[in-house]
Amino acid sequence: WGRNSTGTTSPRRRVLALIAEGHSNEAIADRIAVSERTVESHVAAIFRSLDLPPNPSVNRRVQAAVAFLHANRR
Repeated sequence: WGRNSTGTTSPRRRVLALIAEGHSNEAIADRIAVSERTVESHVAAIFRSLDLPPNPSVNRRVQAAVAFLHANRR
């Protein structure tokens, strides 16, 4: 479960990749065969690891997706 350049572990990295593809929590849960609550926990941990506190003027899912895409550029 090593950490990558975005500071996330492998299951969280998978969730983050699916967020970057535009999937909802429900769709992510279905896709990786976990509960929606588990996805919510991963998403919260991703936001913490990327230092994305709640902010009404920005969408943290978009910011997390951008961080993922920047970290995975080839």
